[in-house]
Amino acid sequence: MILCRYLDNHIDYNKKNSNLNNLITLCGSCHTKTNTNRNYWIKRLMSIYKKKISLGKFLEKGKDICDGDVVEIANEGKQVEGNFGIQDVFSIKLKNGETGNISFNRTSINALIDGYGEDSINWIGKKVKIMVIKQMVSNKLTNVYYFLHPDTVLDDESGQFIIPNKTDKDNIPVVEADSEQPNDDPNKEAQIAADEDKKKVK
Repeated sequence: MILCRYLDNHIDYNKKNSNLNNLITLCGSCHTKTNTNRNYWIKRLMSIYKKKISLGKFLEKGKDICDGDVVEIANEGKQVEGNFGIQDVFSIKLKNGETGNISFNRTSINALIDGYGEDSINWIGKKVKIMVIKQMVSNKLTNVYYFLHPDTVLDDESGQFIIPNKTDKDNIPVVEADSEQPNDDPNKEAQIAADEDKKKVK
């Protein structure tokens, strides 16, 4: 799965139709490609949007994964529709060998793109470290989990995640926590969506 910097695109090309099932996230380059051959892109984007995965166990933050843990990415990730938009769900392998699913926020995705490249298939087997930062989310102080290239550090002066020996343009600003999904745990949201998909299949 190719992961890029985010821009919202209207699948049916109707900018007045901002229903969540008509929005898909694309990078600037991919967004530009959709300006030609609209019929092809409507079909293509709908097929991407409808892509679902059968999700297994979700990891519990603070119990299965903690600040400072180093884990391994076990799959290329899938996009799952939740009540608050599309979530990027990855399977990760813990140090005890167990695997489970977790939702990566946009800041994590952008930081991993800088560390490992845009194609998340190349992330499989790569190590990521977990950094937990207390931030305000929906007027409540909560732990926000970031999944980062192992060399990433948080620069106190700029407030950006940086990978030493990378240029300034590659540094990733920490997203304001209020722009994160407004639920306490986006993984629960993705798990609910997965359970609903399983019920539909039965």
